[in-house]
Amino acid sequence: MSISSNKKIRALLILILCAILVAGICQAALAAPSNTLDRNALGSITLYPTYDGKAISGGTFDIYKVATLNSSGQYLFDLYGTFINAAGEVDINKANTARELETAAKTLAKYINNVPAAEIIHLDRDIDGNTVNNLSTGAYLIIQTSIGSPYTVAAPFLVFIPSYDNEDGWQYNITAKPKLDRTDEEFTRVSVTKIWNDAGLEATRPSSVKVSLFRNGTQYGGVVTLSKDNNWKYSWRNLDARYTWTVREVEQDGNYIITIDRSGTSFTITNTPKAPPPLASTINVTKLWSGDDSSTRPKSVDVTLYRDGSAYATVTLNAANNWSYAWAGLGDGYTWTVRETSVPAGYTAAVTQSGYTFTVTNTYHGDKTPQTGLIQWPIPVLCLVALCCFIAAAAVNNRRKRHGG
Repeated sequence: MSISSNKKIRALLILILCAILVAGICQAALAAPSNTLDRNALGSITLYPTYDGKAISGGTFDIYKVATLNSSGQYLFDLYGTFINAAGEVDINKANTARELETAAKTLAKYINNVPAAEIIHLDRDIDGNTVNNLSTGAYLIIQTSIGSPYTVAAPFLVFIPSYDNEDGWQYNITAKPKLDRTDEEFTRVSVTKIWNDAGLEATRPSSVKVSLFRNGTQYGGVVTLSKDNNWKYSWRNLDARYTWTVREVEQDGNYIITIDRSGTSFTITNTPKAPPPLASTINVTKLWSGDDSSTRPKSVDVTLYRDGSAYATVTLNAANNWSYAWAGLGDGYTWTVRETSVPAGYTAAVTQSGYTFTVTNTYHGDKTPQTGLIQWPIPVLCLVALCCFIAAAAVNNRRKRHGG
């Protein structure tokens, strides 16, 4: 084979390679979702309960906002309102599998007894339809409160606005299809047990508490008193199994965080004393880093001091102040807390308190941007490679012409 033939073959191979690269680049660019994350967008949740794959009519649901979308621009969520009390038990940012999400939902559901009535969204599918609109971005806990016989309510579950679809990008209008079970029993029994998580503070415990039974979300019968006299327990018998039965503590004094665990038709209500407002003149904050190095760590972070839940003062922590600060001259009688204002990309933040000192720990997890199924970052590199191939092909052709083919 002549040198001229070899050059022709080489030039042809280069041109074919360039064509393949360009085609791949174009396909990736066309297939990539174009929308971006918008934390200020409004969305909706549509609910279609199903049994054995078939939609079931009717049913009522309570919807609770449990977390807001983090302001850092990352797809991360910060627990919201009374659900902040669950921070030590659940991290919804680490819940990825169906089982982890189910466990997170059940944990958060324990805290609904503390949610103000005005913050609960009620959906009656027979009256309101299937959809709740104008929902801000965040994570929502869905609890079904009733369904027609012979079906039983779905387990609590979480819905995230937005959610990411590999083909269509960010989706703000979410459809959920919770799965139902069914029962053919005629009667059932419901029991409740009160537990106190107040070691060392027994003297401040009330002598009794009030609980009530709810049928399909509506209070049923009279109020029951739990105390030492009945060993803090009670049972309701011969209840119609066609209804959904739940138990809540009523007439609360506001001094306890109330959690409710359910196992079948048995309910356990645990009361934990709220931390009293610190009597402090100085609040300290310290920043710690975990799982990173100097190449990923930002030069500074902002932390905010909150007084009774409202922002009071913000400071910048960095190496110059040894990643710590002290607010002095604060008044007594307030509840002081500290949060990191803007968590750096790739990190999650956890706050612990010891006395009047808050420690904010940032743990590095790398880039958690949801995967689209396509690798986007090599596109500029591939474009440059394609351009070089075209230049090389042109040079080969020019040389061939100069040498007479």
